[in-house]
Amino acid sequence: MARYRKVRFTVASISACIIILVAAVVVGVSPAPDPVKLTPSLVRVDTSSLPPDEAAAELEAVWRLFDGDTTSAYAPLQTAQVTISLPEEKSISRIRTFGASSYHVNVYLDNAGNWEPVPSLTGIDLSTLGSSWNSLKATDPFNATHLLL
Repeated sequence: MARYRKVRFTVASISACIIILVAAVVVGVSPAPDPVKLTPSLVRVDTSSLPPDEAAAELEAVWRLFDGDTTSAYAPLQTAQVTISLPEEKSISRIRTFGASSYHVNVYLDNAGNWEPVPSLTGIDLSTLGSSWNSLKATDPFNATHLLL
C-alpha cells in the first residue's frame, strides 16, 4: 500500500511540475503574429515577345505560382517579369516558395511607379533551396500593393 501511494505521489508531482513548466512558458512568451497567405487580385506576366498562342499559355500558367499546389509549377518560356497586385496594401516580411528550381528571383517594390529592388530579396538563387517550403525573409518588412518578380 505504501508503494502504491509513493508511485501515485511521484506521478502527481511530475504532472504538477509539467503543468507549472507549461504555464510558465505560455505566460512568459508572447505569441508571434500568425503568417497570412496573401492571394493576389491580379497577376500579369510580360508576354510581349511571345507568339499569341504561347502568350496565352503563359498568362494562364503564371497563376500556378499562387495556387498552393506543390505538384504544379510555373516554368516560364523565357526570363519572366511577373507583376503582382494585392487587393490592399499589406506589410510583407517574407515570401515563400516550395522546393528548389533552376531560377533566380528578384523582388521589386512599386514606389510611385518606379520599381525599387528589395535588397534582401534580390538575386536569390532558388537552386540552393530545400525540397520543402522555404521562407525568404526580408531584412526589413515593407508595405506594398504591387510587386514585380
